[in-house]
Amino acid sequence: MIILKIFLSLIVTVAFLILAFSSKYVYFKKLALFFFYLLAIFFVISPESADILSTFLGIKSSGSILILYISVGMLFLFFANLYMHGKKMERKFTLLIRELAIREAYKTEDNKNKKDDKANS
Repeated sequence: MIILKIFLSLIVTVAFLILAFSSKYVYFKKLALFFFYLLAIFFVISPESADILSTFLGIKSSGSILILYISVGMLFLFFANLYMHGKKMERKFTLLIRELAIREAYKTEDNKNKKDDKANS
C-alpha cells in the first residue's frame, strides 16, 4: 500500500511540475484552480464528505487534514507559477533592454557619421 501511495504522490508531483513550469498548459492551470475552488466549496457545504474522501484515500485523521494537503499542493502550484511568470518577465525585460541598447548604438553612430560629413564638407 505504501508503494502505491508513493507512486501516486510522484505522479501528482510530476503533473504539478509540468503544469507549473510550462506555458503551454495555461488552460489546465485554470481548470485545476477552478476544480480546487469547487472542491473547497463542496467541502464547506458538506464537511462529512471530506472525512469520507480522506478515509478512502487512506488518510487516518479527519477530512480537514485532506483539505490542508490539497491547499499546500495548490500553494506549491501557485508559487511555481509565480516563479515562472517572473522568469518570463525577466527574459522580456532583457530583450527589451538589448533592443534599446542596439537602437541607441545606431543613433550614436548615425550622429557621428553626420558630424564627420559636416566636417569633411
